[in-house]
Formats: sequence, C-alpha cells, structure tokens
Amino acid sequence: MNEHTYPSTEISGWQDLTVGQMAARHPQSARVFETHGIDYCCGGKRSLREACEKLGLDLEMIRADLAEALRAAPLARETDWERATIAELIDHIQTDHHGFIRMEKPRLIALAHKVARVHGSRHPELEALAATVDDVFLELDPHLEKEERALFPAFRKWAQAAPGTPPDAAFAKHLKGLEEEHAGIGKMLETIQELTSGFQPPEDACNSYLALFHGLERLNADLHEHIHEENNILHARMARAVSAPIAPQSGPGPVTAIRNGDPAETCCGR
Repeated sequence: MNEHTYPSTEISGWQDLTVGQMAARHPQSARVFETHGIDYCCGGKRSLREACEKLGLDLEMIRADLAEALRAAPLARETDWERATIAELIDHIQTDHHGFIRMEKPRLIALAHKVARVHGSRHPELEALAATVDDVFLELDPHLEKEERALFPAFRKWAQAAPGTPPDAAFAKHLKGLEEEHAGIGKMLETIQELTSGFQPPEDACNSYLALFHGLERLNADLHEHIHEENNILHARMARAVSAPIAPQSGPGPVTAIRNGDPAETCCGR
C-alpha cells in the first residue's frame, strides 16, 4: 500500500488531503475517525499521518480501516427479498438493519448532543433535533427486542411447520400493533427531516455537524427500507396466509397496500 491509493477503493491522492477534507468528501470515513478518536473537526487540518502520530496510532491500521469502510459503503442490496425464504429475510433484517441501528445509536446520540451544545445558540432547532434523536432510539430499543424475542421466533416456527400449516390467527393480529409502532417511528423521522431541512447543513456547519446530518440521512434511508421489508414482505406473508390482510400504516417509505393478495399502488406514488 502506498501513500496515494487505498486498495480496492479507487480513491487516490489521499496523501494530499487533510482528515477534515477526507471526512467531507467521503463521510463514511468520519466513523473510522470517531472510532479511533481522530479529531477531524477542530483538528481537521492535519494530515492522516500527523493525526496518527499525535495519538500514537498505527497509520497502516487506520488506512486499512478506511479502505474497508470505503469498500463497504457503495455495496447495494440487490437481493429480491420477495423471493427469499422467511428465514433468509429475518436473518437479513436482524443482521443488516437491527445491527446497523445498534451500531449507529451511540455515535448519533453523542453527535446530536455535541452539535446542539456547540451550535445551539446559532441554530436553536438543534436542541429539538437532539431530543428527537433520543426519542427515536428510545422507541427502537424495545421494538427491536420485541421482534427478536417474540416475532421472529414465531415466524421461524411457522416457516418450519408442514407446508400448508396456517399461522396462528391471534398472533397475526398482533402485527398491527407493531406496524403502528413503525408509523410512530416514521413520524419522528419526518420531524428529523424537517429540523434538518432535508438533511441540508447550514453554511457554518463544522465537520461534526456534517457527520451528524450524513448519519441521520443514512439512518432515515435504512429505516425506510427496514420498515418496508417488515410491513410489506414479512408481515404481509402471514396476513395473506390467514386471509386477514393488514392495512399498511403511514410509516416511512413506499408502502404497498395488500388487497386480496394483489399489490395496489404505493402510497408515495413510487
């Protein structure tokens, strides 16, 4: 590995960039910097080598972590989850979506409060933003536990039953309550979008400010996909099996209505 190119990332010329410039051009690098305590905000004018020397960090290790983050970032989910088995879909939701939420939670909460503390006098909406970020994760924590302890095992048990075995109708009705929780989370995401002006940072935004908005935008996109896959694929399979269609809630993302087993137009027109 040389000073100019990170393997398999197609990113070159990094020797000439400061850590602040890296974080601005490739926001996923901010997570690596935060993990290792590299200051890309007030200390953003240092080169990566200088930042590592200041903290006594292994430069090659940090480069490797950056390369991994950049390789992973553009990967698109191309699996057709409509065709996946229930076990495959649940594994994906729990690993990719639940895992992402738990990974991002401490970082986003800390960033939201840091940015509100530093910039709140000039941008008073940041106090409300930090409070809303807290609320989103307070809602998500028990929701994920409920899914992993009760919902997912019940789906797996049904999937392993003999072909044609109907799911328990009483359990299927409980899915409506989970979808109402999804809708509540969707309202909070709408609030976050409003408070961030659609994740558009102001001109005086520092690197921490930018990292917060980028992270919230990613969380928003992931939750849209997450809730769509649960409401309209996983839950809908059980609803169709018991002939008791569940009306989709007005949560985030495109929601497909299920009527007599046929998809109707999406609520977002997409």
